[in-house]
Amino acid sequence: MQESEVFIHNSHSEFVKIMDKQRRAFSFSLDSTKSFEVSLKKPRNSCKEKCTRQRASCYACWILTFKHHGKAPGKNGLYAIFFAYAFMVALDLMCMMSMFAHIFGPISNMKTIGVTFLLCYPGIAVLAPILGTLGCLFGSPRLLRHYSSMNASCVLVNYPLTLVMQWIIQDEPAYVGILLILVLNKICLSFFGAKVRQHLINPGFVKNERKF
Repeated sequence: MQESEVFIHNSHSEFVKIMDKQRRAFSFSLDSTKSFEVSLKKPRNSCKEKCTRQRASCYACWILTFKHHGKAPGKNGLYAIFFAYAFMVALDLMCMMSMFAHIFGPISNMKTIGVTFLLCYPGIAVLAPILGTLGCLFGSPRLLRHYSSMNASCVLVNYPLTLVMQWIIQDEPAYVGILLILVLNKICLSFFGAKVRQHLINPGFVKNERKF
């Protein structure tokens, strides 16, 4: 057992006994540095570590694809982003109405596609575009934030199950394409929606940034 001098709040020093000097916190001795290098070089190829890396990669892709936070747009591209977001909300509403009409025409589709599209997370696939439209009309960041959360839930649960059901019943390719357009459109809505919400929360961001 060895002794080491430590400083307490830069006022006075005391000698303490070290059980294992390689495991001291905030140590910059040669032994602790070597131990740190050895721990960094340690191979991490076990099944547990591979699963952790795979889970982290999937989560990172999900956050990038359906992000809830973004940087406020600059002054030059503001109206283009507003137009793109409004266009995508309109496309989302139109595709949802097409799927809604397909589910009830014929009514037998309600027992197959309707269950997965409408009843998994009940009504969220229909309420999401309506909520997004209201958020655009009233300029409410709160409604747009709920709209983004609903979109993420649809892509995570409703749409994949609907695609599986369409494959089982051999649904028409046109409606399979509409569902794929909905998925891709949700990704674009997430990208532009994050910028629009940040601007609505703080409209003077660009002006203040230029002053700073």
